[in-house]
Amino acid sequence: MKKNNFVEFEVQGGYVELNYLRDKNNRKLYVDVESARAAGVANPETSDRVVRYLDGTPIGKVTLGEKSKRILKVPKEETAIIEALSWHEFVSSDLKPNSMAKITMRDLSKADEGKAENLQKQKIVDSVYINLEDEEIADLGVLLGYPADDANAKLNVLRNSKPDLFLSYFTEPLAMKGGKFYTAKLTEKTKVSAVLKRAVLAKVVTVSAGSISYEEEVLGIDFNTAVTNLMDTTKQGKSNILPLIKQKLSA
Repeated sequence: MKKNNFVEFEVQGGYVELNYLRDKNNRKLYVDVESARAAGVANPETSDRVVRYLDGTPIGKVTLGEKSKRILKVPKEETAIIEALSWHEFVSSDLKPNSMAKITMRDLSKADEGKAENLQKQKIVDSVYINLEDEEIADLGVLLGYPADDANAKLNVLRNSKPDLFLSYFTEPLAMKGGKFYTAKLTEKTKVSAVLKRAVLAKVVTVSAGSISYEEEVLGIDFNTAVTNLMDTTKQGKSNILPLIKQKLSA
């Protein structure tokens, strides 16, 4: 992907003429040597009060209009130009948002970064989905309430429409073969949640006012608490009951 290393300043309507700019302290900056000299700036030829490109050329008066030049495109490395424009009261920028501004700033490199991140995420999601095992499909299907014969198709829709949610059920994806594809396994929480959901559906556990119990043992005041307790291996936890639930489900 070709990267757009530019920042755009686009007029939102009408005609705007910038005869001066600003720094972060709201100090007035000048667009050429003549205006700086007229304002009494000492040594305007070398003063930092004149906004210049990297080659030393002053930016000059900035004019933008919807019927003429709507957009000023500035290379990302021209930081002095970008900052001076960003702090102007007519500009809404990352540094100084302004809902009433006449000019908006748009960092094209960030937009490209976002696209690249989304493409990489989709690559990971696709790889994880393709490598799902039948047991994992079944676990996700029961947890998400998908019909068994339609779980795979439903997961395909989920990974495309909500990739972050899809990945949240898995461990951190690992790159394989130099990043050509990725693999991930269901998290322990996802697997235990699937077991408990099956137990609820099969009435191996009972649900009363949201509270979940196995025989006479309360697992939790709600589903999420019960899952947490079934994963808890301390004396206060209920991890010892998890094998009993699995045994009854397999009977």
